[in-house]
Amino acid sequence: MEPQLTAEQIQAIAESLGDIARRIQAVDADKKGSLYEALGITISYEHATRTATVRSRPSLPYRYSECPRGDLNPHAR
Repeated sequence: MEPQLTAEQIQAIAESLGDIARRIQAVDADKKGSLYEALGITISYEHATRTATVRSRPSLPYRYSECPRGDLNPHAR
C-alpha cells in the first residue's frame, strides 16, 4: 500500500493545478467520464465511518514523471 498524502501535500498539489480544478468542476458530468477514466479515479465510501477514499491510478500518458519531493538521487544530476 502506498503512503497516504498529508493535508499539506494535497493542498500543494491542488494549488499547483491552479485554474484547472475549477475548469474540471465546470464541465458537464457526462463529459467528465473519459477524464476520470484516464486519471483512473475511483471513490470508495464506507458508510459505517462515513468516510470516502479517493484513489487515482492515471494511465501512462497522464502520469507525472518527476518526483514531487525533488531529485533524491544526487548522482542522477
